[in-house]
Amino acid sequence: MSAREREYQTSIVVEYQNLFSIARDEYFEDGIESDFSTELAKLFQRDGHQAVDIIANLLNDKHVNPEVVGETLRCIGEIENADTHLQRRLLLENSLRHSSPIVRDRAGLGLASMDDPAAIPALEQAIAREQIVQLREDLQQVLDQLIATQAEQN
Repeated sequence: MSAREREYQTSIVVEYQNLFSIARDEYFEDGIESDFSTELAKLFQRDGHQAVDIIANLLNDKHVNPEVVGETLRCIGEIENADTHLQRRLLLENSLRHSSPIVRDRAGLGLASMDDPAAIPALEQAIAREQIVQLREDLQQVLDQLIATQAEQN
């Protein structure tokens, strides 16, 4: 990779970092498109696979607000992009193991939006280990949805 390419890569990462930093003070409301989610969707459409990689690294940063992480996961599930479908689903599935219940909940919402029955095993495992009753029930609803989708496809 040339120095110019590395500089370009670095500038893209900084763009995402700045977006996440600004979003720290934003209020996210269910069902309402946020400035953050609108901008994230634009960046995602531009950067595709690279966006998922950058976002995955940012989501593992302990300094990122769980609300921002959660909003990111919800958005990732809503994005229509067949090329990154598997990569996005795996990121959401991995997020079901996050220490924050907010993040686990939004990962479930993202998976519900994707409506991909391939996520069934990850959801079953998440439900089995979930300690919060309401969150376990929410994840069960997503699982039920995916099972119904699978039945329709067969």
